[in-house]
Amino acid sequence: MAHVPQARLFSWEDVESCSDLDRLSLALDYLPDDALMQALEARRAKGRDDYPVQAMWNAVIAGVVFQHPSIASLRRELGRNPALMDRCGFEMLPVAKKPAVGAHVIPLEPYLGVPPDSAFSRFLATLIQLETAGGYTKQMLASLRQGLTEVLPDFGRHLGFDGKAVESHSTGQKDRETSMTSDPDADWGHHKTSGVDANGKAWSKVKSWFGYGLHVIADTHYELPVAVVVTCASASESPTLRQMIGELFHRTAGTGRTMRGFQCRPGARCG
Repeated sequence: MAHVPQARLFSWEDVESCSDLDRLSLALDYLPDDALMQALEARRAKGRDDYPVQAMWNAVIAGVVFQHPSIASLRRELGRNPALMDRCGFEMLPVAKKPAVGAHVIPLEPYLGVPPDSAFSRFLATLIQLETAGGYTKQMLASLRQGLTEVLPDFGRHLGFDGKAVESHSTGQKDRETSMTSDPDADWGHHKTSGVDANGKAWSKVKSWFGYGLHVIADTHYELPVAVVVTCASASESPTLRQMIGELFHRTAGTGRTMRGFQCRPGARCG
């Protein structure tokens, strides 16, 4: 019986060869963010709508796709790239605000399309609050994972886990008056490695950083993430992995261990 080779879902080389805007469009077009957008619109309600929440969210994703190290760097890119402004959904030209209604009408200054730092700060704070309350990014990851299982029957057969130190912009020094750091959610992490060199001499090295830990379970064949968790730097990898596996898998009578979105088949390396 002849076997027809199955085409790959995609090639990372194909993605890397795309233009920056094309890579951003891939992320924006396939990200299941409808629930988050509804929550953001509900939170804004009748508040100021100078910068649409969808455009702000698109800009945040652009910052991730283009690997901008800061909001200031992202804003500079938006200011010099009209095509990116348009793709995100911002007005590219100054827009005159409606004057206030009253006895003394004072014309308001037009505002530029690039949101100021304060707008991004407020938006990111709102994102954090909504994520804490509703877990919207977890829902998006689960939806994407479910979609992959429909086109990749063997997705999740081979899983791997790794962690990465993420340093904060804060130095970690506490203020003398408040006893708080400039990044109160972060803390100090320490990672020790040891071994024996070619001469048989034992060695050890301790890495210390102030910030966070990024923990990822990924499909090692397709090189796609299955579960992602961000913790403070001091969180140990082993307990974090056990918690992630506990949330990712659940027991189903008669079917064995099942992952939310796909089942681990006999012989699968599911942790």
